[in-house]
Amino acid sequence: MPGQAPYPPCGHPWLERMLHRLTAVPEDLKRGELIAYALLYFVFMLWGIRLAAYDAMSGEIGGSFMHDIDLPFHEFGHVLFRPFGEWLMFMGGSLFQCALPLILGGVFLWRERNPFPASMCLWWAGENLLDLAPYIGDARAMDLPLVGEWGDEAIELRILRHDWHNILEPMGMLAWDHRLAALAHTAGTLLMALSWIWGGWWLWQARKQVESG
Repeated sequence: MPGQAPYPPCGHPWLERMLHRLTAVPEDLKRGELIAYALLYFVFMLWGIRLAAYDAMSGEIGGSFMHDIDLPFHEFGHVLFRPFGEWLMFMGGSLFQCALPLILGGVFLWRERNPFPASMCLWWAGENLLDLAPYIGDARAMDLPLVGEWGDEAIELRILRHDWHNILEPMGMLAWDHRLAALAHTAGTLLMALSWIWGGWWLWQARKQVESG
């Protein structure tokens, strides 16, 4: 059973339950597990700092290991949203790419009752926003290569396949692409920072529980 996190009653039962979900430390947490979590925490912190340091418009993040993990989920999002119309099909890749980590985080919180991996899922959601930023910012220029462009003929059809060109153009918002890219990059960095605060606080509480046990 999860341990009870030390926070004062706030008078709102639903809020108290949420706080407990976000902060609970399993009573059977072992020292070895805590050390593994702490190592993972510092790896993801350093990795996140490196990713956040990329320029939002450069496309450098496309060469990262995480991009290769995110890409299949992005492509599956297009398939998932295809029945709902062309615009949602284009939007579905980016939407599912960012939503999946949050869904998994919810599973860790509500089913597994383990806040630490949920905090790392929040980190992953932030990383996905960083990953999308260059693609959003490329909506007008369309300079970034797309999946499946194996020849000149496919490259010439890029305007028909570029997600963010086809998301923003019908809305008359192509001129906003750089601002939206900067917003995605900033939001992703903030989500990562929030995940570090959450995960770090949880590790501190877990350490006290393990040492006192």
